Amino acid sequence: WQCIHTLKGHKPGPVTGIAVHPSGRVAFSTSRDNSLRMWDLVSGRPASRNRLQDFRQLGLPVWSNSGENYAVVGDDRHVLLFKINNDSGEPDASILYRSRVNTIGFLGEKFLAIGCEDGTIRVVNSKGKEVGRLDCSENSRVRSLEVVPSEDGNYYLIIAALAEGIIQFWRLSKDMKNIKQLEKKLKVGSTTHVTCMTAITYSKENDSLKGVKVSKVSGKRTLQGDQVSRKKQKKKASRTR
Repeated sequence: WQCIHTLKGHKPGPVTGIAVHPSGRVAFSTSRDNSLRMWDLVSGRPASRNRLQDFRQLGLPVWSNSGENYAVVGDDRHVLLFKINNDSGEPDASILYRSRVNTIGFLGEKFLAIGCEDGTIRVVNSKGKEVGRLDCSENSRVRSLEVVPSEDGNYYLIIAALAEGIIQFWRLSKDMKNIKQLEKKLKVGSTTHVTCMTAITYSKENDSLKGVKVSKVSGKRTLQGDQVSRKKQKKKASRTR
């Protein structure tokens, strides 16, 4: 890896989050200096700054899939929704929760999923109105969530990582009128406390993960399957030279 740019500007507080625009050309960052900064990643220079005086700190920045909308969390309990074409600097919607907000993620362009400390996931529209609520197992704290659209675009899959090491799944229709909790759950160890998670999607027609299994043994990551056989072939070829 080679460092291309160093982005400086947040003072005096530390950076609490960064989100890259889907185009890959710009990003915005949050900090404890109550400012939201936009960066030009091509030039490495600041593009704009929005200081929100009503909040001590901002965090958990996230873009929608198109990059036309974004959201941040202020002071751990205020969810702020913005549109990229809004030049006023004020959020288009602001929602206050009693419980701490730990994670957020867009469902398309019109909805946002909000994972809270009280074990709930709230789904709101672009105006901040709640249109759905998901209750997690045993009221466990929601530490991280990922939103995965279906291949046909008819529904979203919400994957939530809970503090007690449980990963839970819901299926939501595109119009948010049909919400179904899937019976399958994953348990990540008996004493594991999940702090973060990411999800990837892949097509069955182009299965780049086929034949590859990643496992963790004694603190070392090992590859099994096709990658192992290819690695052995490379070693064998180097010995015969």
